[in-house]
Amino acid sequence: MSNTVFQKIAVIGAGTMGSGIAAQIANAGHDVMLFDLPARDGDDKSPAEQAIDRLMVSDPPQLMHKRNAERITTGTISDDFDALADCDWIIEAVVERLDIKKDLYRRLDATIGPDCIVSSNTSTIPISLLVEDMPPAFRQRFAITHYFNPVRYMRLLELVRGTETRSDVIDRLADFNDRVLGKGVVRCADTPGFLGNRVGVFALQVGIDEAMRCGLTIEQADALMGRPMGIPKTGVFGLYDLIGIDLMVDVVASLRSILPEGDAFHAVGGENAMITAMIADGFTGNKGRGGFYMTGDDGIPLARPLSGDGEPLADWRPASNALPDSAIRAADAAATRREPLLEIIDGNDDSARFSRRVLGRVLAYAASLVPDVTTSPQDIDDAMKLGFNWQRGPFEMIDAIGTSRMAALLDEAGLETPAVLASGDAFYRADGDVLTVRQSDGKFAAVSLPEGVMRFHMTRQTLTPITSNNAASLFALEGDLRLVEFHSKANALTDESMEIV
Repeated sequence: MSNTVFQKIAVIGAGTMGSGIAAQIANAGHDVMLFDLPARDGDDKSPAEQAIDRLMVSDPPQLMHKRNAERITTGTISDDFDALADCDWIIEAVVERLDIKKDLYRRLDATIGPDCIVSSNTSTIPISLLVEDMPPAFRQRFAITHYFNPVRYMRLLELVRGTETRSDVIDRLADFNDRVLGKGVVRCADTPGFLGNRVGVFALQVGIDEAMRCGLTIEQADALMGRPMGIPKTGVFGLYDLIGIDLMVDVVASLRSILPEGDAFHAVGGENAMITAMIADGFTGNKGRGGFYMTGDDGIPLARPLSGDGEPLADWRPASNALPDSAIRAADAAATRREPLLEIIDGNDDSARFSRRVLGRVLAYAASLVPDVTTSPQDIDDAMKLGFNWQRGPFEMIDAIGTSRMAALLDEAGLETPAVLASGDAFYRADGDVLTVRQSDGKFAAVSLPEGVMRFHMTRQTLTPITSNNAASLFALEGDLRLVEFHSKANALTDESMEIV
């Protein structure tokens, strides 16, 4: 199994995730089989054939070019299962029901060859349950490959190994997904929620909880828990609408069911009466009648006021474009290379209190996962940057806030200090020209990157600019290369930018 390039790949399950995975494999120039159930009516298209139709019109496009669909061969698990016998990698992406997955694995074990790797795209079910009834040989070549939606655009792949998964299986999957499929691979332990969803969904739930506690509008909360925090501008409520409010409720319920008793997620992961009422009325987000936001019949953007338990849904009102003063200060700080987080946590108004409590709770939760979920803070940082498009991970944000301010945030939120924060030492530091990260044992190790990969936002921490001004900086890279980094407001090309160029 020394060859890391797979020769015959199949995806079983042609839903949103399965078809997206198949599309990305096809985008990479590889043929792939996409299987699902047969058509309900003999004259109808099968679910896999319907999935190809959806890929052809997907927005954003899952296929880099529509001709890539020719590399996807569709089939059904009733008529074409024997075609899986020659596969060397099969990705299971069927419905999140343990009984259905187990039945499929038993059929696969009786069909595939002894070197075929099987992986699951599950986001919630641990390997220990998935393969508990399978023979050792199957368990040794089984892993979880958890992609994020939309697969083409979201770079994170959470690669989870079981207690019996062979190292060469994990290495082969990691290499192929990195080099061929363009994924940022984060290796995870077999723990509930893995890394990305566990922290990311917790952050969203905290945002909703604190917006209600602090009396903010949804626009104010999104304006603060967006770009000022280095999070996509959709913020909390806009992202709920984008993903689908009903889908988010399912994700939250799933995490609630698998996370251990006493986990901080349970404080914010309960049912929300307002959201339940919205779904009942058909307000499921952008795909439905609207959600927290919608566009009125006259084209005017509308926003929904927040309502508490026992209160009816409030009437829509025109959405406000006004930004909190601290969000404006944060934008100015980012444009002049000062720390925007310090602007939004400074002050005594509701906006500052919201920002402090959100950051305190979310960053403390991320820190609490070390070392039980991972021994390296970089794994959590990478998961949030690659899977949720955060500009910085939680531990990079902790470094930016600083020890004393972080302690104050925890105190205001009524939180105990996680063990990994007790020393007050930074998590990232330059050791000569090498960026290192503090591990759970207190020792520093070089940041982990695939061979031949450089992430400049990391490398720049070990460099001193050759020259710099308010708009751009010039750096020297290995191999006598030069790199210009633009950091003017909105990255506009100005006269100062051209001076550096």
